[in-house]
Amino acid sequence: MLLADVLKLIGAVLEFILGILGIGGAIVLSLFRIPLLVTLVYHIVTLVLAKNNHATVW
Repeated sequence: MLLADVLKLIGAVLEFILGILGIGGAIVLSLFRIPLLVTLVYHIVTLVLAKNNHATVW
């Protein structure tokens, strides 16, 4: 359960960085939107781990 919580925290920080208007936009556009795909896969893995450990998903 601790692993799922740590992954959710890291995901929140990642979303915060990408959500900053100038910095996040520059990162996403300069890397050809690959960070969005990586973030999607990361969130899916975190969701599956949280579900398997019966942790909260929110």
